[in-house]
Amino acid sequence: MAGLKTCLVIQSQDPTPDYLLNCKVGTSPITCNNNLSAVRLETTKMLLEPLNRLKQADAHLNMTQGVLEGVVGEELGVLPGMDSIFSALELQRLVGFSRNVAQRN
Repeated sequence: MAGLKTCLVIQSQDPTPDYLLNCKVGTSPITCNNNLSAVRLETTKMLLEPLNRLKQADAHLNMTQGVLEGVVGEELGVLPGMDSIFSALELQRLVGFSRNVAQRN
């Protein structure tokens, strides 16, 4: 009998899920068995990609006269509630969650 497919989303650096699932959980979804996949979301790393794209665009357009070059992504603070927002955005990117909800309504 086939069950529903489930994706476990992990927001901590704790290695316990790796041991329990017997697979290395990374920042891209990994299939642990037929109906279970897992992904680890790291908010600080999720901030880096848009920041790097912004820096590239700024270097090309020179809008901030190099101010963004001094911004180091690893030093950006994550405010309370940002983990949940970034998780929702990442789920949207991975599976189109809000698009599926909008189609039902």
